[in-house]
Amino acid sequence: MPSGNAPSLEPVSELEALLSPFRRNGSSPYRKARWLLSDFDDPVWVIESDYRFEIDWRIQLPGDGCLTSREHYALWEALRSWPIARTHSRSTGRPFTATSTERRNLQATLHCIDYLLLRAERLNLAESGLEGLTVNAICAMTGSILSDRRVTTSVYEWPERLSAFLRARVAEAKPDHLQQVIDANPIVSYPLPARERRITSLDDDEVIAARAWLYDSQYYRRTMRFDYAMPIRPFTALLYPRTLVGRRVSFPIPIELCLGDERRIGKELNPVAVRDLEDPRAHNVWAKTVVDSVCSLSLLSREGIAAPTFEPELVRTFLRSLDTKATSRYQTVPYQVVLYGIRHAVEFVLHSGDAIVDSFLNVIEASSNAGLQTASFAEKHGIANLLSSECIALGVRRWTIEPVAATIRSSGKSDDPQGWYRSLRANEGLWECVRVLYGAVQVIVGAMTARRITELASLNAGGCLAEGPTLIFRNGKPGTADYREVLRRPIPELVARVVRLLQRLQDGLIDLGLLASHRELFSYPLQLAGFDLSQASKKALCGSLDYFCDWAQMPCDADGCRYYLRQHQLRRFFAMVFFYGTGYGGLETLRWFLGHTDARHVWRYISESVPGAVLASVATEWAAYQVKHATREAEALAAELLDYFGTSDFAALDESSLTDHLTDLMVEGRLSIEPQFLDEGRSYRIAVVLRDKEAV
Repeated sequence: MPSGNAPSLEPVSELEALLSPFRRNGSSPYRKARWLLSDFDDPVWVIESDYRFEIDWRIQLPGDGCLTSREHYALWEALRSWPIARTHSRSTGRPFTATSTERRNLQATLHCIDYLLLRAERLNLAESGLEGLTVNAICAMTGSILSDRRVTTSVYEWPERLSAFLRARVAEAKPDHLQQVIDANPIVSYPLPARERRITSLDDDEVIAARAWLYDSQYYRRTMRFDYAMPIRPFTALLYPRTLVGRRVSFPIPIELCLGDERRIGKELNPVAVRDLEDPRAHNVWAKTVVDSVCSLSLLSREGIAAPTFEPELVRTFLRSLDTKATSRYQTVPYQVVLYGIRHAVEFVLHSGDAIVDSFLNVIEASSNAGLQTASFAEKHGIANLLSSECIALGVRRWTIEPVAATIRSSGKSDDPQGWYRSLRANEGLWECVRVLYGAVQVIVGAMTARRITELASLNAGGCLAEGPTLIFRNGKPGTADYREVLRRPIPELVARVVRLLQRLQDGLIDLGLLASHRELFSYPLQLAGFDLSQASKKALCGSLDYFCDWAQMPCDADGCRYYLRQHQLRRFFAMVFFYGTGYGGLETLRWFLGHTDARHVWRYISESVPGAVLASVATEWAAYQVKHATREAEALAAELLDYFGTSDFAALDESSLTDHLTDLMVEGRLSIEPQFLDEGRSYRIAVVLRDKEAV
């Protein structure tokens, strides 16, 4: 929102009159955009891409000038034109762009602008404008932004700026007073976390002094994770007033400045890492997005806008010298772990699913008739008489194992975390049973349909099933602009059965008049008011999986970390199992089922998740089949096999002898059998390469 003390822009009509003699003839193409709901000269822009937000251009520059004032109009025009140019077809090369992609491009450009505004004094931005940026300065900006995967560090320098701010506040305070605060409140000097977990550069004494200043200034707030934590918003407002989006960035909490014990939230055990997020390098996709944003700046000068003139290829060449990384991919879960999860999910849903849904609807009907929220009704009247006998036998005793007055995952669990999880696994809370049920259904549907998490999240309970049975969903990968193709894929009857169970829950809410129409299939009931449903976001779906994994006590790795399943891992499990059963011959079918347009993506799934020994085994079995059936692909092996077996009647050869010899050839490095992709990955052929003994 606009800041209260920011200078106002002069009325547009007056400003236009003053600047009209200096305006270019003709109109710039970078004054309007589909996503811009405001006029170009408005001081506050309303932007609507895949969601709506505002940016306030009334930013104070070094000295007394405001960006929107007359003397800085050229700079303001260039900065405003930049995000429009970034999303223009001249930059993207496309007439239409998906709104999610458009928003990411906008965000990257706004971060670039914030980078310049935060360093306006050093870059002499107020005097020289964007025209004063040299190619070296542009490359330095690009390198700085891509120096870390987190813009909080690379653009906004959160650790450095927060450290400097706190040092300055401590220096202004009276040492004796801070010591009195420390002496009177022992929690302030509570043991500090290990240095590798800290964010700031403060040493131990400085951390304790900063804690004392925060405590004395009444900044601390009670949270679910810590007894007291430093709120982020007040400090981003103080540290980033000269930014467009800096105050809305999600900055990490400096845990060294939090007081009290750190409580686990959401998971019983430390999770096995599903991605390599420790590597601080920027990933390649983000690097390309940033570089494309920087290169779009070169479009402005061609329209006579006061912006730097440079060759975009120089920046792209500079990118190739940077140390970036491939996008972090989900780690493959051992297939035994997934099978463990599937078994427990199927047993829970088939044994208890109907009883849980029946009892849930009974409680909802009774609380609705009483005019109370579900949690309040359960606290006042109890729910024992509304539970089915099967549900009582399951262990259900109450609506929720959380205190009714608390929010989800709050103090009720933190006081006795192990007791909370024992109650979860004993099925004492009906709401927790419902949440586990949603997680169990996700495991079954996810592992047996191989859908993307966005495809699962968008499933509508009223229209996602058809005869066959068939699952109906929107492709998770958009086509032109935001168009998403409606796809149909066959599913096992078991999947259809568990989907119908969640449909029945929503049907019951509709029959009770509590739900106007069907919502997303995986929108689970809320804890306080069970007749209302959550948004089926990625976070919500992952949360349901976490409930199930803790309930089922999923296996742990050698370090004692639990496997908390994620949908992409279940999707990869499907690809792995399918490949086990069909080998190379099923790649095209697998590509179709997964909804990929590029066969290379399917092979990447397989090669990343299937052990090398299994790949070799599948390859030799495939080659043995080709040899026995005298296909064209086996021609390269004919002379070798004739020489080894002394016969050209390969169909008569013993299967095990043939595959053993082919395996030996692969171990020796003479034989390789891999897909070769054509037409930019749209088709493939299996290439059989046999090398001479001398070449190995």
